[in-house]
Amino acid sequence: MGSIGAFSSLDTTLRVNEFPFGTTLNYLQNSSSAVLNLPSVSTVLYVELICYGLYKSSVNIISNLTENNIIFNTPNNSYSISPNATTKQAL
Repeated sequence: MGSIGAFSSLDTTLRVNEFPFGTTLNYLQNSSSAVLNLPSVSTVLYVELICYGLYKSSVNIISNLTENNIIFNTPNNSYSISPNATTKQAL
């Protein structure tokens, strides 16, 4: 079984071996972000998080976490988003 060897993290002080800064071996620190500059009159109708990752390694088996909610932060609020069985895919 192969893997890229590290999770991405918003904490740029973290670094796994020769990987770039912002990487971690701790899946609890796995995170990402994006900034969307939308006009103030915009309404977000749909949000989709597309990710690919390993949930089983020689150290961690985290397949039970794939059904966890994600936290979607905006400047005004935070939202807990549940996985959608309709759009979920396992490759």
